[in-house]
Amino acid sequence: MEGDLCAILSAEDRGNLHRSAEGMAFSSVWGGRRILLIGVLLSVSWVFLSLPVIYFVSQENVKLRPPMGLQYAKDPTDPQPSMAAALTSAAFERLNHKLYDSKPRLFAKREFNPEIVHLDIDDETIKEYGQWPWDRALSARIVNRLTELGAKVIVFDIMYASQGRSKEGDDALASAVSESGRVVMAAGLFSAERGAVPEPATLMKIAALREKAWPISAPPKFKLPYVEQPRDSTIPLAPIAREAKELGHINATPDEDGIHRRISLFIRLGGRLVPSLSLAALVAYLNADPKEIVFGENQIEIHHPRGTIKIPVDPAGRMLVNWSPDVWENFENYSARSVLETSQDPEILEAFKDKIVIVSIAWTGNTDMGASPVEKQIPLSRTHSSALDTMLSGRFIHEVGAFPTPVLVSVFLFLAPLALALRLRFYPAVLLYLALYSLYALAVILAFGWRSLDVPLAESSFVFLPAAAGFLISKAVSTERDRRQIRETFGRYLSDDVVTEILKSPEGINLTGELRNITVLVSDLRDSTPMGEALEPPVVLSVINRYLDRMINVVMKHGGTIDKFTGDGILVFFGAPQVMADAAKRAVMCALDMQKAMPELNRENAVLGLPELRMGIGINSGQLVVGNIGSEQRKEYSAIGSAINVAFRVEAQTDRNGGEILITQAVRDGIDGHLELGPERTVQLKGIGGPMTLFPVVGISEA
Repeated sequence: MEGDLCAILSAEDRGNLHRSAEGMAFSSVWGGRRILLIGVLLSVSWVFLSLPVIYFVSQENVKLRPPMGLQYAKDPTDPQPSMAAALTSAAFERLNHKLYDSKPRLFAKREFNPEIVHLDIDDETIKEYGQWPWDRALSARIVNRLTELGAKVIVFDIMYASQGRSKEGDDALASAVSESGRVVMAAGLFSAERGAVPEPATLMKIAALREKAWPISAPPKFKLPYVEQPRDSTIPLAPIAREAKELGHINATPDEDGIHRRISLFIRLGGRLVPSLSLAALVAYLNADPKEIVFGENQIEIHHPRGTIKIPVDPAGRMLVNWSPDVWENFENYSARSVLETSQDPEILEAFKDKIVIVSIAWTGNTDMGASPVEKQIPLSRTHSSALDTMLSGRFIHEVGAFPTPVLVSVFLFLAPLALALRLRFYPAVLLYLALYSLYALAVILAFGWRSLDVPLAESSFVFLPAAAGFLISKAVSTERDRRQIRETFGRYLSDDVVTEILKSPEGINLTGELRNITVLVSDLRDSTPMGEALEPPVVLSVINRYLDRMINVVMKHGGTIDKFTGDGILVFFGAPQVMADAAKRAVMCALDMQKAMPELNRENAVLGLPELRMGIGINSGQLVVGNIGSEQRKEYSAIGSAINVAFRVEAQTDRNGGEILITQAVRDGIDGHLELGPERTVQLKGIGGPMTLFPVVGISEA
């Protein structure tokens, strides 16, 4: 048969095909595929509509939170976030925090800066020297002793804000601080109540605080926390503050969940800046001039005699602390008792030389505790040592904004494979998007471990996951509709096993029309018309149905597709809807089994007093157009082409006594010589130009 479609179709068939193709085109767009199309449009719309949402909630005026007791300076021109934006930002922040906390645990640094040492006022010290607060003379002894032992910087994470047990003790501490010239004192900066009138002593403390604050300012784009009038109860005594080398704030900056992930490097006090305790200690340790500190683009540069340290910060001047587990033990720590006893232990004599020594309270029951991303309970003094370690080692964590890069990457990850996902079946499409999201999440985690980049995942997930889920849900619904259509279409023609096999790969089924090489089997009963006239109608139907039931089982066994029943005949396809390389052989084997089933059927008929049946079968191979034919109201999977007409003509040439199977040369060529044939005969078929050779089939070998 020629491959040209026009050559194998009659004029009437071409008209039917044209009308069917128009109906199929309309059905394919607005039928089973409509849900998928809507799903794609909604998912793509979600992607692009979510971008401005992410942009707005990523702005710093929405999500920055100041240290406790303070507020951020606000620009009147900044847009005020809506409640919805604030809630969305808070949701993103909470999720990002949870995801962030897993990263330091996976890539925790194990090396701690040996230049940082803790001197803890612990249980042993309290047992030996009495309950806190002590007379300040003991604190003076700690300063003097550490100075003798060669400590380079002595950092007190203790606020000496009120008068001590004796004036002599206060004077001794101030004198020791002055003589040491290397002490960094702590202050808590909290806003006083509105309308409060400070006492003269408070004014002296505030004046000393302003004097120690650094005479530098930050560009307006840095929305630093500020305090207008500090609260008296957390500012160190004026003599102690004035004599300190540096003074730093110890305001905690926990996130909404109470976890300390970052510190505020500066608090604005009038036209000056108060550094954090860790930054003040760093400047003292490096002998840097605070006036040389430069605010750059998302970073603070500290110039010192040995070089420059560039600290990445957010718009509020906050630095992420590179936390590590076991900060209790991994930083060198000693009991304050060992210093107060003036021990001559060689280890103690060398322990503090040229070191930054952080003096803090660490006895049991101490309330100065908090949570870090890696530990639920730590002394908050370890915040200062961990921040110092981060700055001295240069192991900074660089925050990457959610907009634009991470979000645009998630947009690309959804849109780029969309065309491929449309062609894939449902489960491969799910695996595709799941793999892409997993690889992106893995890249985010590895970026933290390898490049110290904190890439937020919540905003990208907000764009990617709903879009992918919407698309996949619509694909699932569309796939199920397609499966139902296939089952409804082919369940009438094929065995359940064949339908199940088709459903495993529905993309191989083209219901809108395609050209296939198919083998056609036509069977017909001999002398059925006289039988119909001689018997009552119910008996006729019983005989025909018993016959068809037996033949259908045989056809199903060989994987044939029953196209239609022609009264007492059957039209069967091999090679559609499933492609079959051995379609011709299957058809012949099916025909042989159909003829073998006739004697047993006739014996049963004889017992029931029913007439004997005789059947002829004709088989032909050729190219046909197969697909759903009909209208929206009614259509069926069928085939059109002259090869069907030839098969009917061949069947008409079978012996009138039945039992014969005739095949054409095309069928014989498709079986590779495994046939047992009777004498061939040449006939002139009606409507077919030229004679045609037909071959009676006697049997077929399995070789």
